[in-house]
Amino acid sequence: MRAPQPDRTAPHSIRETFDPKSQFKIGQLIQQIFPAALRSTDLAFTYALGITVFGGSSTYMVTWLVGVTGDPMASAYYVLATNLVTLAAVFVARRTG
Repeated sequence: MRAPQPDRTAPHSIRETFDPKSQFKIGQLIQQIFPAALRSTDLAFTYALGITVFGGSSTYMVTWLVGVTGDPMASAYYVLATNLVTLAAVFVARRTG
């Protein structure tokens, strides 16, 4: 009887994150979304907006969620929700780009 094989999905996903081809695809997506004349400004504004909304308010939002729900896993739900918003944005960008 063979020993069970470990799940290789997570290491594969981590490897794909740092794969140069994956980063190239992100660059192609940015070129499709933003016009060339405004690409730097639009990318900087989009990045700053995302950091402000999700990064700047995350501590307060998670503290509020834990207080309201009483569930210490509320921070995981917040991360899940923000990831779903990001995933939805990627699908919208693919359809319009």
